[in-house]
Amino acid sequence: METDDVYLRSDLQLLVDAGIVTVPVNTFPLPWREISEQIKVISPLELTETTRQAYYHISYKINASKKGYGKRFLKLKASQKDMPSSFGQDNDVEWGAFSNVEIDRSSFSMRVSANYAQYHDKEEPRFNLDNSYFAVTTGKTNFFINTQAQWWSPSWLQSLSAEQRVHPAYELGLERTFIDLPLFGDVYFKSGINQLRTTDDWKYSWRSRLSLRPVNALELSVSYFDFKEAQNSNYQDNYQQLSMDSRLSLQSIIDLPLAVYMQQIIDDSKPDFSDSLIGSDYSVFASGMQMRFVFEYRNSEDRYYNKKRYSLGSYVQMANDHQWQLFLHHDSNDNPGNQLVGSYRFLLYKGMLSLSVLFSDAQDNSDKVNAGLSWELRF
Repeated sequence: METDDVYLRSDLQLLVDAGIVTVPVNTFPLPWREISEQIKVISPLELTETTRQAYYHISYKINASKKGYGKRFLKLKASQKDMPSSFGQDNDVEWGAFSNVEIDRSSFSMRVSANYAQYHDKEEPRFNLDNSYFAVTTGKTNFFINTQAQWWSPSWLQSLSAEQRVHPAYELGLERTFIDLPLFGDVYFKSGINQLRTTDDWKYSWRSRLSLRPVNALELSVSYFDFKEAQNSNYQDNYQQLSMDSRLSLQSIIDLPLAVYMQQIIDDSKPDFSDSLIGSDYSVFASGMQMRFVFEYRNSEDRYYNKKRYSLGSYVQMANDHQWQLFLHHDSNDNPGNQLVGSYRFLLYKGMLSLSVLFSDAQDNSDKVNAGLSWELRF
C-alpha cells in the first residue's frame, strides 16, 4: 500500500481503529501480507455498515493485487504552480507523463516505471525511474531496492519527517512485521541505505523506523535519519534527525471514532530548532458517504523565526465512488495568509480524473488562483 491513495488509507485506518487489523499502519509504503492475513478471517456479516464498506474496499484491493489486475499504469498530470502536498497528493510537476508495469509472484515482486516530466523546481524536463522497485521475501522478511515515495507519520496533511525533505531516493533495505510480541504487541521494523539525488542536500542517508502497537488503541513510532556528505554548502557533512510520533484512537476506549496524534522532531544540526505537530481526525458514515475530518497544527521555531500553520479539512468518499477533499490552511508568521485547497476525483473513460484548485491570499503569492489536473488508468 503506497502513498498515492488517501481514501484507501482512510479505509484501512477504520479497520485498525475497529480492531480488525492490529499491525502498525503509519509507515508507507506498507506491506500487504499481514493485513491480508487478518482481513481474510473476518466475515463481513459481522461488521457494522461503516467498517463493512471499508472492508470491501481493502479486500478488493488485495484480491486485485493477487490476481494481477491493475499492474499496468498510465498517468498524465499538469498544474500551474506547486501546490501544498499531503498524503495521496503530489503537485510538484508543471506537466508530466508517468507509467509503469508490475509483476507479482509468490517470492518476489517488481515494478519498472518510466516517467518524463517538467518539475516546477527544475529548468528542464527530466526522465526518471521514480516509483520502481524490486523485492524478494522469505515469507517473514522482505528485502527490497526501490525509488518509492515515503510517508512516515500518522498525519494526513503534512509530515515533519526527513522523508518529505528529499525526492524519492534509491534505497536498499529490509522490512519485517512481528506479530504478538510480549509487551510490545505487533511490531514493524524497516531500515535501509539510500543514495540521494544530486539535487538533494546530501549524497547518502541511512534511515530506520520502528513502530509498535502494544494495545489496539495506541501506535508508537520512532524514526532515525543519518545523512552523509553534504552537497550543499549551507549544510554540515553529517546530519542526524530523530522523529517520534504516536496515534491514540478513542474508538475502542469510549466508542467514539476520534483519534489524536502527534509528531516531534529532534534535529542535531539545529539545537535551538523546534518542530512539532499535533492533530486529530474524526470519521463518520452517513447517506452512503464515508467522511473523515482532520485538524492539524504545526509549530516550527528557532531563535530567528516562528512559523505556525493551522489546517482544517475533510476527505469524502461518496456512494457513487466519486471522491473529494477540501482543506483550509492558515499560516501565522512574517507573511501570514490563507490557502484553500480542494480536489475532486471521479471515473472518466475507464480512468480516474482528478481536478485540483488552490485559492491563496498570501502577500508573496502573485498567483491567487492555481489549478491542476491528472488522469490515471490502471489495466
